[in-house]
Amino acid sequence: MKSETEWKFRKELRSFFGLIMLNLVTAALVMGLSVAFAVNTLNERVQAGDILSLSLLLVPLGAIAMALGVYWIVKTAEMIEGITDIRESYKALPGDASEEQITSLMIKMTALYRANRPVVAKMIVLGTAGGALFILMGGVQLITQLAAVYTSGSVLLDNAFALLAAFMSIGVGTVGVLTAKYFSIYSKVWDARLTETEKIEEALKQKLEGD
Repeated sequence: MKSETEWKFRKELRSFFGLIMLNLVTAALVMGLSVAFAVNTLNERVQAGDILSLSLLLVPLGAIAMALGVYWIVKTAEMIEGITDIRESYKALPGDASEEQITSLMIKMTALYRANRPVVAKMIVLGTAGGALFILMGGVQLITQLAAVYTSGSVLLDNAFALLAAFMSIGVGTVGVLTAKYFSIYSKVWDARLTETEKIEEALKQKLEGD
């Protein structure tokens, strides 16, 4: 039977690992879709001779989103190796793992968070900013295409693909914002744990200095 400590650790490990991987996938989608949006929109507007269209807002927005995506991927990758090592160590434990073994892994995961606290903070900011940016891009694309459909009175194949891309953009943006939200929630839990750990370390240090 799994102990309460192991159950809690396994839940946190899965959540931490899942959030990091989801963050990586979202960052890759942000980068890929932003390039596609910017290039396709610019090409369409140039061919149509309409360089003042509202949809041209997608070009600079796409460039910003691409830059965020690259930086996002790099920062996320920095954490993957550490959490993967902890995950593999947990999988290698025997079925009757002791409290000490589980606690040791919990300490390692807390240490990983401590070392990467600035990165996690940036993930939260990037997830929120990148997600909001993609929702905005999708919204602009959606409004533009709905206006085109309303004007023409029919839905062309190009309009259908563009509408699908707009909904995908909004979906990716929503996932990015939600991922950042959950990172923020877990960050508060880990910060509280680190605060308690630091208090214990400081008390122990003072005791040793007093002796």
